[in-house]
Amino acid sequence: MKKIHFSSGPARRSRVATCAALCVVLWVTGCGDGEKANQTGLPMSYRDLDEFLASPENRKTGVTPVVFIGIDGAAWEYIDPLIERGELPNLARMKSEGAWGDLQSIPCYVSPPSWATMLTGALPEKTGVYTYGRWDSERREFTNVNGADVQVPGVWHVASLTGRRVGVFNVPMSYPPTPVDGVMVTGMMTPYEMTDPPETRPLLRELRPRFLQNSSLTSFSPIRRSATQDSLNVYLWALYDTDDDQVQRYDRVELEVYPVAADAADALDAADATETTAGTDPRILVFDVGRFSPWIQILARREGRVEEGWCRFAILPAPDGHYDTLISPVMFAPSDTYTYPDSFAVELDAKFGFYIPSVFLGEELVPDMATDAVAQASYFYNMDDWDLFLYVFTQSDNAHHLSGFSPTARDVYRSIDGFVGQVMAEMPPNGVLIVASDHGFREYTHGVNLNAHLQRLGLLEFDGDGRVDYESSLVFHNLWHLYFNRELITRDELARRGIDVAGGEDPVDAFARHLQQELSSIRSADGRRSFSLELSRYSSESRGETPDMAVRGTYEQYVVDFLGFENPYPEVIRQLEGRERWWHKRDGMFAAWGAGVRRGADAGRHDIQDIAPTILYLLGVPLSKEMDGTVMHGVFEARLLAKQAVFTVDDYSQLPATPAPRNGRRESLEKKLRSLGYMQ
Repeated sequence: MKKIHFSSGPARRSRVATCAALCVVLWVTGCGDGEKANQTGLPMSYRDLDEFLASPENRKTGVTPVVFIGIDGAAWEYIDPLIERGELPNLARMKSEGAWGDLQSIPCYVSPPSWATMLTGALPEKTGVYTYGRWDSERREFTNVNGADVQVPGVWHVASLTGRRVGVFNVPMSYPPTPVDGVMVTGMMTPYEMTDPPETRPLLRELRPRFLQNSSLTSFSPIRRSATQDSLNVYLWALYDTDDDQVQRYDRVELEVYPVAADAADALDAADATETTAGTDPRILVFDVGRFSPWIQILARREGRVEEGWCRFAILPAPDGHYDTLISPVMFAPSDTYTYPDSFAVELDAKFGFYIPSVFLGEELVPDMATDAVAQASYFYNMDDWDLFLYVFTQSDNAHHLSGFSPTARDVYRSIDGFVGQVMAEMPPNGVLIVASDHGFREYTHGVNLNAHLQRLGLLEFDGDGRVDYESSLVFHNLWHLYFNRELITRDELARRGIDVAGGEDPVDAFARHLQQELSSIRSADGRRSFSLELSRYSSESRGETPDMAVRGTYEQYVVDFLGFENPYPEVIRQLEGRERWWHKRDGMFAAWGAGVRRGADAGRHDIQDIAPTILYLLGVPLSKEMDGTVMHGVFEARLLAKQAVFTVDDYSQLPATPAPRNGRRESLEKKLRSLGYMQ
């Protein structure tokens, strides 16, 4: 298929000289641990990228185009049964014609640090991203992490700097957008606004006769709950039958959206509401009963202001013969720049009406969101002849959190499989497709409320609102990490609490040792169940806002309570119910297909940090020696390994370092986690 280039200009390779000016957000990294073994022959090591770019090896190295598709939360234990039932023919083909295996995530396997590690090749101690949030001990608050916190370059930065054309779309931790030799649309952790579906009210009765008078529809049935409480628009729902079966069966909906001026908002609740809409022409949308409408632009109130928002509606038959309205959350477009170049956001809205970064929505909408994501991914893929194309689907994670391995999740995987098939059909003959996930999913039976246990030990206190009292607590847990109040952890204070401190021992070290002992056996209230947690400390050389301790380990039947902002229930150990039973497991998946990839090969277990060096290896781009990951040699045939050396540089420290990019707006972590579906 002939692809249309988004931007014009000189030939791709001639852009090499100007790429450094584009890739301005690459942070200085430290020294490596020595050169990794090169399984393809003599090492090809360079001081820095400049030396590589000027070398004969760079000039004679061909580029293997790489397509990377991320599937958040995917694991073979769910994909394989769908393959056996014939529902995922393209992922089945990847396994039969390519190489595949399990992908072990980082020890604290939540999405932001997992994706950061996967696409930089560096563990959290080097990326500086450990979980969803950054703890500010002085201000006593968490803010969400984003791409400005990642202290090592991503694969798209390094590829751009070496003249590769890159497309980066919907990748977690890519906000704020940074200059690349190509196009970027940021993904998870992009700030946006989403309000819950408000209570609804009946359509004002005096409006209905005038609407119906102008309607050419053959039938109308009352629909309860016809307008959103915070919308400044007025709606008319009309149902009609399109089946020629002599039976009245409403199967289509016509929605008339009557625009209301923002300055007339208050009139909607007044008796003269008919006057408010006089002379306005409605927008007409037609869709099926039982399915969501397209995104509808509305005026809505947000934090005391009137702004343009977007939502979707569905009309559902009720048992009593009436119809009910199901309303999606109201979405507000990102207020900050989320594309590079900036102007591409305008093109997105023109193409899709309303472009939404990764969002967490109710189960009814997830399949439609996956369908929308495939359409967008297809559009992005066909924009240019990419050397490196990355797109991440997050609807799989959304579906698993809501209902596990459900029919909804199956629909999502079928949609994603369709895009995999498109890429396989259109990819250049010398290209390689890689599919991978950041973690898997499983069903758990019990949860451990670590903050409740710390309270029982007398190390943590809650205030009158049930939230952690940081001033009086020695330690608290949040998002699989422990944070110390070092102002209180003194030799005298620990002695007063009966915690031993050896002579000359740092009180913080003594306190950490005490915690590990106390958490090695946590018993249920009836004493019948015992749970053991493993804790570890990060190196003193770790980067970023480093937590004091991390909860490690893989637990088969129980999960440490994800959130620790407050004390939602008093029990230390409780049985999980409903959607909270479904949570991450450490093992995800990967598969590779294309030129030089082994056929039908179980490539075994690899680490998540191995994905980035493998991508750069295929692109003919040097790896930094300080990367924790290594090239996945077992995925490729001997002929590819023989002709492609592993290039390395000491580090990427010569890349220009700048302050965090503009528009890096921070949200409170609680607000961000609510928008992502992790808090109710």
